[in-house]
Amino acid sequence: YNKDLNCDVVQMAHHGSHGLRFTTYNNFNAKACLWPTPDWLWENNAGNGYNTGIWETIRLYEHMKSLGVKYHFIAKDGVQEIVFPISF
Repeated sequence: YNKDLNCDVVQMAHHGSHGLRFTTYNNFNAKACLWPTPDWLWENNAGNGYNTGIWETIRLYEHMKSLGVKYHFIAKDGVQEIVFPISF
């Protein structure tokens, strides 16, 4: 990865769907992701249930887990407080 992009927390582009190429996230070495994502998009729900839509949110979440990201803060869960510095 590019050490110049090293970060602890990354906000997912465009609500986590169709914002960046997945491989771009490989460069960040993030430990946590911020997902400004509503329920229907988080679940990739086009109206027919879980993972029935065209969006990439679930696939990107799986990709981030494969990169070792263990902490995911999802806006759909309401107001969240993140106290810095974060102890990972």
